[in-house]
Amino acid sequence: MVDYDLREIMKKVNWKHFLLYFFVIAAIYYLTKSFWMSLGIILLLFVVDNFLKEYDKKRAKRKDEKS
Repeated sequence: MVDYDLREIMKKVNWKHFLLYFFVIAAIYYLTKSFWMSLGIILLLFVVDNFLKEYDKKRAKRKDEKS
């Protein structure tokens, strides 16, 4: 069994992103009034967010290699 240290996990969480995601989720749910529609939109937003983060990492890496 894996023993997780809650304090270490809490340090790794980016609380600004967590609050932003919470407000976006609440706003989408308020606008759609449908749990499943909100869930689909949120999943799409997470996928787009992940692709943008990966693109930014690759761009920064190429920029560092150029310099």
